[in-house]
Amino acid sequence: MPEFSTAERTFIEQLCFQTLSASAHLLSCLDFKGLRVLSHGLGAVLWHTLPARRSLAIRNIRDHLALPKAESRDIARESFNHNAMSFLEAVLVGRCHFAPPRFLAEDPAQLEAIQHSTRPIVTATGHLGAWELLAGIHESLRPAGAHSAVVVRRYNSRPFNDLMMALRGSHGIEVVGHREASGRVLQILRKQGTVAFLVDHHTGSNESTRIEFLGEPATVNIGPAVLAVRGRALIRPLCLIRKGDSYMLRADTPLDTTTLEGSIDARIHAAAIFYTRGIERMIRQTPEQWFWMHNRWKH
Repeated sequence: MPEFSTAERTFIEQLCFQTLSASAHLLSCLDFKGLRVLSHGLGAVLWHTLPARRSLAIRNIRDHLALPKAESRDIARESFNHNAMSFLEAVLVGRCHFAPPRFLAEDPAQLEAIQHSTRPIVTATGHLGAWELLAGIHESLRPAGAHSAVVVRRYNSRPFNDLMMALRGSHGIEVVGHREASGRVLQILRKQGTVAFLVDHHTGSNESTRIEFLGEPATVNIGPAVLAVRGRALIRPLCLIRKGDSYMLRADTPLDTTTLEGSIDARIHAAAIFYTRGIERMIRQTPEQWFWMHNRWKH
């Protein structure tokens, strides 16, 4: 591999970012239906060119949902289309507004409770359904005047990371990298704000606890639980599911972390169990929309 100077690396990264931005702009010219058609094509490409991921997805579904291999394969194939759509939807974040008929609430009373809450809220979601679009509709998932943010893991590729950060923040929501999240999240929660976390992927042992997830022990990120307990927040599992041409907001009844008892470690563990079970239930309801190709149970 050739060695590049700092100036050369900077130029290459800027060129890559501009190329990715131009591609994202072209994709954003499509409507939801156009992106869905494109996602089926991209999903087919990924299905046929990533045999290891394909096998992993089928095996994960078979082992953790106790389904026959043929049915597991059908769900895995459909999940590739949904996962492709999830990434493509990032280009539409800036155009999203929570309004019918495109966006609907499965339980309007839960949506109203979110919008009129006077408590800080930690939203726990997962790589299920239209997770990228949650950044676009998050303004509707907070009380009027409350600050909101989403916490995300940064990508290793700087150009791709910069693009995704820009797309996720294109609706005005604050996007916080997970490495610098602690102090900023507590500031927001202490002002009765809302913060969203993805809580369903593998996490390093120094940031996690082990909890059974879909029938097998897995490492679960305790960061959201720590911050929710310290910020005296409600924890609300939530996801955005595709329903034909529409999107359905599915939200669980929240956990009030101030009602938890025991030591600080016990309360944090209980909070992590709560959001893990919430996301697990939602995955079981719509398994074809989860990111099964991820190696969730590494250890």
